[in-house]
Amino acid sequence: MSQTDFLNNFNETGLIHGPSDYNIRLIVRVERDSISEWLEGLTETGIQVSTKEWQTLADSSNLVLPKSNYGYQSEAQTTRKIPFPEEELVLCYYSTVGSNFQYLEK
Repeated sequence: MSQTDFLNNFNETGLIHGPSDYNIRLIVRVERDSISEWLEGLTETGIQVSTKEWQTLADSSNLVLPKSNYGYQSEAQTTRKIPFPEEELVLCYYSTVGSNFQYLEK
């Protein structure tokens, strides 16, 4: 694992969340052959998504991220991932509160 970032800003929705809520972003270096395992149970969005929300993590590790790729997400949108097989990276997002990808304009 390259770097982790734990964020705790859950009041955007107006709901009151407790200490068991989480919002985690990871940049994970994995072997190219194992990327499909990281995507099990997720559905491809079919749309190019931005890596912008992982940029702070990348900068802190001196890592250059590609600008976009197709995203994968769980039905509830509480898990989102962007795979980069050539770079052997998977950008991951896990949350108790669902969230959409930042889509690139067509």
